[in-house]
Amino acid sequence: TQSGNNKWKSTTSQRSVHVTQTSQTISVTSQTPTSVVVGDTYTPSATSTSKLAVAVSVSGSCTMSSGVITFNGVGTCTISYDQAGNNKYLAASTLTETVSVGQLSQVITVSAPSTVTVGDTLTLDATSSAGASYPVAATLDATSTGCSLTSGVVSFDSAGTCVIDLTQNGDATTTAAAPVQITIVAVQLDQSVSYANGDATTVGGVLNLGASVT
Repeated sequence: TQSGNNKWKSTTSQRSVHVTQTSQTISVTSQTPTSVVVGDTYTPSATSTSKLAVAVSVSGSCTMSSGVITFNGVGTCTISYDQAGNNKYLAASTLTETVSVGQLSQVITVSAPSTVTVGDTLTLDATSSAGASYPVAATLDATSTGCSLTSGVVSFDSAGTCVIDLTQNGDATTTAAAPVQITIVAVQLDQSVSYANGDATTVGGVLNLGASVT
């Protein structure tokens, strides 16, 4: 409005100004993992150009708690990043990432002697790196001699070469372990003869050697 003066008339002018919200975009600031197996974790982070907090959600072969993603199944984990905006900023376009989750690998470890004596017994101590939920199976190999295996206990019944095969077949989340074969040689005990009495006597005498075996 201009009220004018003795020379100019007053005048009024009106103009509309359209105010729009500002757009925003999301950027992921964490390094998204590319080689993931069941049991791995990942802490995602992201920012928006509006400086407003970015919400993260997951679906598929993973769960999220307290900002940490756990990959708990074989398949695909989808990670979604959202920012809903406010009275100043428009909602950002959802940013989505996918992570392929593979099976956990495992290896078998075992502790066993290489040589035993006939009559000994051995409780096999074989474990999987995947944990106690993955028990290791033990069987006698077809080439095995001199031993028997019952409920994880090996009995060395005679001289021979005892060959034991160890396996763990895995499951939907864990690969089968590479088979392990152990060889234990069972040897006979040494023995010797000893004499309690002397080794000399007179003509016509009687000598009781008193021999014993140990």
